[in-house]
Amino acid sequence: MVTIMKRKDCIVQREPKKELDNRCIACNGSGKYDHNGSPKCDACNGTGRKMIMTLDEDTVADVAEFLETLRRSGETNMMGAGPYLKEEFGFDKYEARDYLLNWMTNYGK
Repeated sequence: MVTIMKRKDCIVQREPKKELDNRCIACNGSGKYDHNGSPKCDACNGTGRKMIMTLDEDTVADVAEFLETLRRSGETNMMGAGPYLKEEFGFDKYEARDYLLNWMTNYGK
């Protein structure tokens, strides 16, 4: 326990903050969209935990080049580039999302 503050008559304590929370942010770790028996969460595939994907560096470079060309063409808003990645590279929707998010996060760096 870590002491937060002291008062005259008591000491308030709390647990130390844990490392990064691994719960899925879409379903808050439940694995379902709500608590009424909905289908499993697509973001975590029903596991309730964040899905961590390792991106291939060669593919990252190819995707970045493709997305830059797509961006310059003005054919689509880059938020809608997922289907283009699926078609061009054969990704499923989750891979396309991860590669697109990686490109957006690192754009201009």
